[in-house]
Amino acid sequence: ARPLTAYGLGESTDGANQLVWHALAANSSGVITDQIKGEGAPTWAHTSTLLLPDYQGVYRTIGAGEAPIVGARWVGGVPYATDEMGAPLTDWWFQCQPAYTNSMTYSNDLTSATGGWIETGASVAALDAVGLTGAPNTATTVTDDDGAAYETTRKNGAAISADTAIHTVRSFVKKDSDVSRFPLVVFELTGGTAQSVSIWLNTSTGATNTTGSVGTVAAEANDAGSWWEVIGSVQNNSTNTGTRITVYPAAGSTLGAASNAATGSCIVGNAELHLNKTIAAVRGTPAIVTAASTVTITEATGDFDTGNMVDTCGGIYLETVQEVAGNILDGFLSTTGANFQLSDGTNTATRPWTAGTSAQVGIAWDATAGTMAINVDGTWSSNATYDGSLLSGDLDIFRSPSGASKMRNLKRYRASNLAAAKALVDGDMP
Repeated sequence: ARPLTAYGLGESTDGANQLVWHALAANSSGVITDQIKGEGAPTWAHTSTLLLPDYQGVYRTIGAGEAPIVGARWVGGVPYATDEMGAPLTDWWFQCQPAYTNSMTYSNDLTSATGGWIETGASVAALDAVGLTGAPNTATTVTDDDGAAYETTRKNGAAISADTAIHTVRSFVKKDSDVSRFPLVVFELTGGTAQSVSIWLNTSTGATNTTGSVGTVAAEANDAGSWWEVIGSVQNNSTNTGTRITVYPAAGSTLGAASNAATGSCIVGNAELHLNKTIAAVRGTPAIVTAASTVTITEATGDFDTGNMVDTCGGIYLETVQEVAGNILDGFLSTTGANFQLSDGTNTATRPWTAGTSAQVGIAWDATAGTMAINVDGTWSSNATYDGSLLSGDLDIFRSPSGASKMRNLKRYRASNLAAAKALVDGDMP
């Protein structure tokens, strides 16, 4: 048995292990491949270009219809699962997601008066920093050099309905070691009884604080290479019809304690407004950079030949991370509630699921015996009744996803009975 992060490369031979399908894996040369062994050619259903991070947190352009890979080392347009010294990388994945719209225009140019950004103070914002993609002058340095007053840049955003929906902002803020000042991003719902989330950020550690917030709010900062993915949400109270984002580069010298005496700067790589989305639905999704217009990216899912699946008997192993519950394989393997679920449409077998956490998942089924079971991180469920039919449509991954959904090392084994299928899956478990 091998742990999650220690898989060898190119394990796609038949031999005694009866491996008949191996997808979303690295081959013997370390190249990440959507299918090493199996029937047909996989397709990726997205018609937008996607910005996804490589292993160093630099956002790379994935063309329409190309495999959406995160965490890889790219060389000449080829994704590798190894670093420059040949050591295995541990956080590369194929990632799918639903459609998203960034409703914040001029998202990386916080200097644009034409785009509605308004500075309070003198020479507050400059489009002069290296941005998410590594290109110069594609991120904004925001500076407060006035020790007697706050200096900020702000923008009124999209209109919203006066209901109780949750709306979310995401900002990419550059990491640094400066703990003499603490930036603050404030996201407000306006036009009625204002509600707002105040997201204080320690740019050295990623610690956050929501002092000053009003209403039902949430916030977090996640490691995104050389950036912090800073996300905050606020729920409307049926009165507000507008949105506004304000960036304070130096809101105080103590996290969560406002002081206009603080001075300093921070770099903002992108600012996004996601209407009617929760933090979980936005977390880890592709960056969306806008100019004069909003930008929408289409849903990304993967589709494999149904010849790679049989209903009679076998075992499947894969590794996955899901931020929001949904389908994993076709409709027969999914997350629902707090569980991974294997379902034949009538009967189910379950094991616990934790959102946002990587898991090793296996299933085994045997139509002759009429039994099936699911394994998560080395522990099998009790055997459940199996009616003999799993695949009910296309053999797709993450059908109709609701958030960032990752998978790798997808395998199907040939087996003669349930016990044999379980044993093959066990060989991949910790």
